[in-house]
Amino acid sequence: TEHPEAETVCANAIEHRSVDHFHGLRIAIENRNRAEQESARLREELRLYKLQLENAQKEIFRAQAIVNQVAFQWNEAEAEAVRARTKARKVQEEKLVMLAREEGRRMGYQE
Repeated sequence: TEHPEAETVCANAIEHRSVDHFHGLRIAIENRNRAEQESARLREELRLYKLQLENAQKEIFRAQAIVNQVAFQWNEAEAEAVRARTKARKVQEEKLVMLAREEGRRMGYQE
């Protein structure tokens, strides 16, 4: 208590440093809170992107299944068309043979 002015100056300096430290601490806490909020927002955004990706992949798989089914049906239709053309040719050949036989018989009866 011999130097009350010095003690006051010292106390004021300590108080000023304490206020500065608390101010810095408050800023650090606010920055941490903002970082945590940003992190939470980014995690949610990532979750939504993952859902969109999953849905897109499901759509791609569904579309690929349809493409595969259509390709299978196309191949089956082509094979059926080949069989039908082959049968039609065979029937046409049999008809020509039958007509030729009838013509031959007619010619044989005429002679």
